[in-house]
Amino acid sequence: SSLRGNKQLRELSLENTPLSDKGLSEIAWAGYLTSLDLRGTKVGDGGLKHLAAMRGMLTLRLDKTKVGDAGLKSLTGMTALKTLSLEGTTVTDAAAKDLLAMKSLGQVSLGGTKVTPKGTDALKARPRLVVVLR
Repeated sequence: SSLRGNKQLRELSLENTPLSDKGLSEIAWAGYLTSLDLRGTKVGDGGLKHLAAMRGMLTLRLDKTKVGDAGLKSLTGMTALKTLSLEGTTVTDAAAKDLLAMKSLGQVSLGGTKVTPKGTDALKARPRLVVVLR
C-alpha cells in the first residue's frame, strides 16, 4: 500500500467501504493514527483486536458496524481514546464495564444500540463522561 509507512497520516476514513475484519488487519501498521472512521463497514468484534495497539487513537467511529459487547474488550488498552461512537451497533448494558475501563474516554455515542437506561445511568455516574443517545 502506498499509505504504509506514511507517518504523517493522522486521520483515516473508510466509511461505507466493504472493509471487513480481515481488511482491518491490513491497517494495523498505522499505529500513529489519531482518528479512524469505520462507519458502515463490515468490521465486527474479531477485527477490533487489530486496533488494540493504536495507543494514540483519540477518535474512533464504529457506527453501523457488526461490533458488539465482546469487541470492546480489545479497545480498553486505547489509553488516549477520547471519543467513541457506537451508534447502530448491537452493544448492550454489558458494554458499560469496558467503556468505564477506558479512563480517557470523554464521550461515547450509543444511539440506536441495545443499551438501556440502566446501562446509560452506570456510564453517566462517571464524572466527565458524556453519553450521547440521539
